[in-house]
Amino acid sequence: MVDDVGTSVQNIIKNYKESHQRLVTCIKKLAPNRKWINDYFDLAKDLIEFTGLKSNDPRLVMSITKRGRIPITINQRYVLNPEYNGKIGLIMSLLERSKISRYKRFHEPIVYEAIMNISYRKRLLDEIFYDNV
Repeated sequence: MVDDVGTSVQNIIKNYKESHQRLVTCIKKLAPNRKWINDYFDLAKDLIEFTGLKSNDPRLVMSITKRGRIPITINQRYVLNPEYNGKIGLIMSLLERSKISRYKRFHEPIVYEAIMNISYRKRLLDEIFYDNV
């Protein structure tokens, strides 16, 4: 298992400063606690590793929605979608269905980093759940 995807935590925050802040705000609203969001990211990481998709794959979209969610879309379908009630929707789609998601313009590389880069994830969650460290 690879814990990091090769980008340092400080560079991630520097390169995606606005997205990082939006992700922090989103997680604060969405996650009931650190364990819940960490489990969601672990599930998302397993899904991404299973599919073999990379952040720049045109079929993969990891977004921060205006409604304060961080779903994962493959092709044209949500495959993982956290809800405010603590439940997580999971649908497995076929990768062969399409070559690009029409939602790719909404892809946030910072979400990919939060899922795949354990060092960045720890720093992110420490920032949000600072009193639970």
